[in-house]
Amino acid sequence: AIKNISEGFVIFDSDGRLVICNDRYKDFYKYSDEDCAPGVLSIDLGKLDLERKTVIYDGKVEDYILRRDDTYELKDILTIYLADGRILETRDRKTATGGVVSFQQDVTERVQARQALQQAHDKLESRVEERTRELSREVLDRKRAEENAKVASHAKSDLLANMSHELRTPLNAIIGFSGTIKEETFGTLDNEKYREYINDIHQSGEHLLELIDDILDVSAIEADAIKLQDETVSLSAIVDTSVRLIRPRAEDGHVTISQSIDSEIPMIIVDQRRMKQILLN
Repeated sequence: AIKNISEGFVIFDSDGRLVICNDRYKDFYKYSDEDCAPGVLSIDLGKLDLERKTVIYDGKVEDYILRRDDTYELKDILTIYLADGRILETRDRKTATGGVVSFQQDVTERVQARQALQQAHDKLESRVEERTRELSREVLDRKRAEENAKVASHAKSDLLANMSHELRTPLNAIIGFSGTIKEETFGTLDNEKYREYINDIHQSGEHLLELIDDILDVSAIEADAIKLQDETVSLSAIVDTSVRLIRPRAEDGHVTISQSIDSEIPMIIVDQRRMKQILLN
C-alpha cells in the first residue's frame, strides 16, 4: 500500500531515523536506495538535499534540516520547491510512539494553475484600471468640450443679439424713410428711375430685416428660448397670404401654385408668424 500510493511517503521513529519510505519519496528528492536505507537520520537527509541542491530553500538552513526534530514544532503544511521545477506540499504528523509520518504531494499543476489564474486576474484588473482611466479622461475631455461649446454658444448668442440690435436700428430707419419716400409723403418723385430705386431699397431693407429675424430665431431655438404666440386664426387666410408672397418668385421660375382648402376646416390655434414661415419654406 505504501509503495503504490501517489504521494511521497516516509516514516521516521522517535529518534529521527528512517523506518520506511516509498519510491515516490525517493524520486522527489533524487535519493538512491542507499541514501534511504532504514536507520538514516532525517537531519542527514535534509543536509543531503541542500548539499546536492535538489531543493531550493530560501529560509534558514537549520529550519529545513531540523524541521522534524523534537525541538521544532511541526508545520501543518510546508511548501518545498525542487530544483527540477516541481512543487511539493509536505505534511508531517506525529505518531503515537513519538515518530513522524510525512506525506509529500506534487502540487505543481495546482500552483501553476493558481498562479496563471492570479496573473489573469491581475491582468484583467490592470486592464479595467487602464480602461477606467481612459473613460475618466474621455469624460473629462467631453465635459471640457461641452463647457467650451456652451461658452462658444453663449458668445455666439451675445454676438447675434448685439449684431441684430446694431443692424436693426439703421435698418428700421432705412425701411421707414424709404417707405416715406415711396409713398411720396413730402412730394412727388419726378423721375421713374427714382421710384424704381426706392422700391428696391425698401424691399431689400424688408428682406434684410427678415433675414435678421430668421437668424435670431435660429439662435433662440438653439437656446431653447423661443416662445410661441398662439392665437385663433383662419388657416385659409394664412395660406392666402403665404401664396401671395411667394407667387412673384414662382412666376419668375415658371412655377404654378394652386391651393385647395376645405371650407369646413375650423379656425386653428397656432403662432401665425411661425405657421407662415412653415408654409413659405
